[in-house]
Amino acid sequence: MVDSFLNIVNWIDVVIKVATWIIVLIAAFILFGKQIKAGILIKKFFRTNGIGFFRPFVIPFLSRNDCNKNTRLFIEYVILTTTDNFIKGNEWKDKILNFRADYIEKKDNAVLEIESTFLLKNAIVSENIDRYFIFIEKNKDELNISKNDINKFLMKVEVSNAYLTPLIQISSLQERYNDDWSQVLNHYAFEFVDKQNPRIPVEVSSFYTWLMWGPSVCITPSSNSSKLCLLGLGDESMSVPVVIPANNNEKIWNQINKNISDNNFGVFVKGIYTIYNKISYLKDNHNLFEGVTLNFIDAEILEKSTGMILETDSDLTEISLSNHTNTMFSAYIWIMLYYSKRGEHKAFDCKNSTVLFEHANISDSDNVKLYTDTLINKCIEYLKYVKSQPQYSDREYTLAWAVNKKIGETFKEKIQNNNDLQDIIKFDKAKISQDSILSSVDEAFRVDEIDITYKDIDFNSTSDLGLLGRFYCELYMMEFPDEDERESLENIIAQGKRMHPIKECEYHCVIATKGNDIVGGILGDYFAECNSAAIEFVVVNSKERGLHIGTHLINRFIDFCNNDANIFNNKNRCIDYCFFECENPYKVDSDLRDNCIRRLHFWHKKQALRIDFDYIQTSLEESKQAIDYLYLNTIIINKDKLDKETIEKDRLMKFIECYFRYAFDKKDFKNNLEYKKMLEANQNKSRIKLLQLAD
Repeated sequence: MVDSFLNIVNWIDVVIKVATWIIVLIAAFILFGKQIKAGILIKKFFRTNGIGFFRPFVIPFLSRNDCNKNTRLFIEYVILTTTDNFIKGNEWKDKILNFRADYIEKKDNAVLEIESTFLLKNAIVSENIDRYFIFIEKNKDELNISKNDINKFLMKVEVSNAYLTPLIQISSLQERYNDDWSQVLNHYAFEFVDKQNPRIPVEVSSFYTWLMWGPSVCITPSSNSSKLCLLGLGDESMSVPVVIPANNNEKIWNQINKNISDNNFGVFVKGIYTIYNKISYLKDNHNLFEGVTLNFIDAEILEKSTGMILETDSDLTEISLSNHTNTMFSAYIWIMLYYSKRGEHKAFDCKNSTVLFEHANISDSDNVKLYTDTLINKCIEYLKYVKSQPQYSDREYTLAWAVNKKIGETFKEKIQNNNDLQDIIKFDKAKISQDSILSSVDEAFRVDEIDITYKDIDFNSTSDLGLLGRFYCELYMMEFPDEDERESLENIIAQGKRMHPIKECEYHCVIATKGNDIVGGILGDYFAECNSAAIEFVVVNSKERGLHIGTHLINRFIDFCNNDANIFNNKNRCIDYCFFECENPYKVDSDLRDNCIRRLHFWHKKQALRIDFDYIQTSLEESKQAIDYLYLNTIIINKDKLDKETIEKDRLMKFIECYFRYAFDKKDFKNNLEYKKMLEANQNKSRIKLLQLAD
């Protein structure tokens, strides 16, 4: 009986203890549930990624209300202070104590000071940053992370010693082929046996060496767009991309531009930066960039490469150059020459280019001058050699690009003072857009082997007209369902045959194909009387959007028109304006408005501007109606000579006159009703404003 009673008592005691533990655990989860979850996640991140684990489980409990924030900050702190593969027990103790003292007790001071970008370029640090962004994406709900915070560090970094320069790195061959040297060597070997394009061996080796390590180029965008730069120390390989947001840090940006004119490439700065996931940042902020910068951004997005990008967080402080007497930032300084047969005008092909370069300390103006002189002398000796070889007597060169405008101008001055070389290199040849050069390099070494061909239609070729017919039926008609906006195929062919022999203008229809599929096309005109072009339409197959085919088509069309301008008057290296029409989103049906606005944003990224007047497009053909719901817009090509805020009224009306007379075949344009309305509406104006296409 007694034993039975004792068993009952023991059983009751066990039940009470279990119940007590259950109550304690429930209470613990109620009181410390967030901390426990956060501690499990810390353990998961460090152990999964082989960093080690000792006592960081205590971190979430150090600050109850901010446990998720502190969890992230601690992981970021460990990543940015760890250059070894595995953290040992005593090292964990120091990290926890230091983190608690510097970031929990001081609360808002979530800034880690580092000496230079060397830490950020450390292989272990870089790899753990990539892992961290993947980890945060997977665990955003558990850590209650807002959408705006998923792709960035909470911990900011203060870099106390770095060189900021408006250089952007061209994607290297190593990056393109992920260090698969067999592919690089296959390309390299083919250059020596390609009988269609015989090149001097030094041209091949120099071009490949220049591209092998990822050369950089100076970009100076307008003040109202974000600037993509490099921040580093030592050389380009120890630099990281950094963004200066639009209208931010203008004092430093102006100083950089001044230094470039003085043969420096940037400034030494101290500043605070936020670390972002590179690809996510570029996608989310794509609309803040403009011009040729977008080529680099789009290439990064297409490559889907991992890595970080920094954004300036506050005013940057310039550090006196005297404090950097033993510090350098080295990079290639280079000149790209492009050759073609004498009198020949065709689209740029990087395989007809020669790049000569030197490796210089670009933070030292004396060093830059020394190596610039060496580089220019090398170019002169190269041109002398080519001129002395009979097999290259039909070559004619032009300056395609240089690492910055200053070096290009210095090279031009030296050549113009050399009577022996003035007949082999022409500086008044048609200007080649930087977009086209980068596009050509991308296509020559495309990683994903997307083979897209661009064909400028010959209207006297039966096979070309067959391709044009396919394009019209398969793509053009679907994209222009409104018959008043759509030209007939017969009219396009008639226009091509009519305009080509006329000396005052030229007509281009460029079609993009991928294998046997037609993926895009552009049609437009060049008018010599106003030295301007008009894009009549550009269209890309919806299935192929995202490959930047539209941008490549526009670049090629502008390059063709630059050639036209140069042919008709060799003093014109480029056209002045490229005009185009697009729908006014507030004059179309509401269901079409979103597409209209998207198109405006596309053109806005191309630095297009809207002309502030009521434009009326005359009828495409006699059986069709005039259109009064279009904006007339322009891209300023000759930016060095033209006002960026207004356009001369007479210049604009001269373009409309040419457009109506040649493209629309309105020979009696002065009596054209639409032309007369626009002329009368603007007769008291001398200049017309140019407006932003999109906010």
